[in-house]
Amino acid sequence: DLDTAVGEAVNMMYQEEIIMPLGVWLEDEMVLAVIGRYQGDHRLSAEFLHTRTRNISRWMPKILSRQDERTSNTIWRAPQRCLGEWVRVSPHLSESPMIMLENMLLRHVIEQYKKASVATRAKIIGVSIPTYQKRLIQLSAHLEK
Repeated sequence: DLDTAVGEAVNMMYQEEIIMPLGVWLEDEMVLAVIGRYQGDHRLSAEFLHTRTRNISRWMPKILSRQDERTSNTIWRAPQRCLGEWVRVSPHLSESPMIMLENMLLRHVIEQYKKASVATRAKIIGVSIPTYQKRLIQLSAHLEK
């Protein structure tokens, strides 16, 4: 369901010719959902996310500053709901769920924005052009496994 919802959001953006930082929003929602799952325990949340506890504290001000933008966007509602459900039922994974989501979004963006510039695709992922290109290489390596 999450993969479908993300794909539909990317498609709706493409159809409406708008650009939103879905990669950033996915990461924001993942962090919030995991913190909710572990009832505010940043240590357990960090373990689930395969990151350091201090990163969560460092990320929270920006995540909260984008809250209104995310929650008011109708295109974002289905991915937001599906991501929350996925986090609630997901087991602790050997791979970072952030990387899994990033790769999911990246595949949709590559498929649906074939003719778009690298800059446009990077904006959707929410990263710089060099970081976008690095993530493409990482995705290729991941798919070859």
